[in-house]
Amino acid sequence: NGMSASEWAKHSRSVWKDLPPLTEDPRLKKMIVLPVDLIDRIVNIYSKEDDKVLDPFMGSGTTVISAIRNNRFCYGFEIDSIVYKIAEENIVNSLNLLVNGGYQISNVDAIEGLGSIEDESIQVTITSPSLPSNKYVEDYNGEFNKLPYDPYMERMSYVMNELYRVTKMGGYVAFVVTDYRNIKNDEPYVELHSDIARVGKDAGFLYQDCIIYDHNDNRGLLSIFLIPMIIGGILLVNFVLSPLFFSSKYYSRITVDDALFTEN
Repeated sequence: NGMSASEWAKHSRSVWKDLPPLTEDPRLKKMIVLPVDLIDRIVNIYSKEDDKVLDPFMGSGTTVISAIRNNRFCYGFEIDSIVYKIAEENIVNSLNLLVNGGYQISNVDAIEGLGSIEDESIQVTITSPSLPSNKYVEDYNGEFNKLPYDPYMERMSYVMNELYRVTKMGGYVAFVVTDYRNIKNDEPYVELHSDIARVGKDAGFLYQDCIIYDHNDNRGLLSIFLIPMIIGGILLVNFVLSPLFFSSKYYSRITVDDALFTEN
């Protein structure tokens, strides 16, 4: 990935405390905005220049912006037309500050978008899907936040299998999800990250390791978990965020344990 030994040592520590905090964009309702510095770090650890990056739940476009400015090509999909327009604006406004990475974004749902991606073409996926709904919504149109928990996880399972298909040998997938409290349904704590990990395992992934993104002394932690996927060959599991492997793919899960964010 082109990182020096000192950079690798710094970025492979088990706790990241040197990054900006999560933010909220008033244009995006409850949607959190990850700091581009965090995405930059993941992009640079997991990929090289000219690699292809994917974000099937694009949101405000942070992954696309990071990929472009780090000279990667990025695909992004966002079903919400309002959020898509905000992402498009954010990306265009950033272009004069960026280097020569390219991008292709579409106002479609994750599953439709993934269907357009070639097999084993993506080096790293970094994405943050919306939370499930706590009630059934009649007008579901590919928006994951309109699905109650069980249908949500069924659709996420399909996404995981598609990510398996499109990820290159030696590639990675990083999910950013938040555990949350669903008080309305008498669920004091919903471990969304555990179920995301489960469907990842069902698609062929295995846990590897965890890094904590300590984004604010008063606001909880964000954890980066690795799940390597065996495609035959030797699997190395004893390194934090290690890119050293033979004939394997990696699935990484990022979770936010933070009471600031609530269910839809």
